[in-house]
Amino acid sequence: MTKPAIITEAAVAVPASTCARLRHGLGQMLREARRTREQVPEDVAEAIALIDQLGAAWEQRLKRTTPSVSSDLSSVAAPSFVPVEWEAMNTKTAADQLGITPQAVTGLLVRGSLHGVKNGRTWRVCSESVTARKAGSQCPH
Repeated sequence: MTKPAIITEAAVAVPASTCARLRHGLGQMLREARRTREQVPEDVAEAIALIDQLGAAWEQRLKRTTPSVSSDLSSVAAPSFVPVEWEAMNTKTAADQLGITPQAVTGLLVRGSLHGVKNGRTWRVCSESVTARKAGSQCPH
């Protein structure tokens, strides 16, 4: 590889941490190009080799400075878990049973007209709440 002393054209600096994320994909693409006998300019191949070298060095540095995850997790308390004491369904199933759209079910949940719990991006709808709404009554929860 050549090591230029002066950069005479536009250039970009790539952090070593980014090289670590790019190196495997770029290496795979270069190997595939060579396997199919595509013409790969030498400067592109050299740049990929440099990215691979920098990325590998970064990964080695992280291995030396990062303690194992299992030792870090041993001091973390287990998250509290609250069991759900009712049968749940997703918004699509609830919508099918109520004859409305899943978005309408989500609106009912947000307004408190249906009983349910949001877990991340997903709503878990109380089955009894859906049955009670169809019957015109309130959920016991």
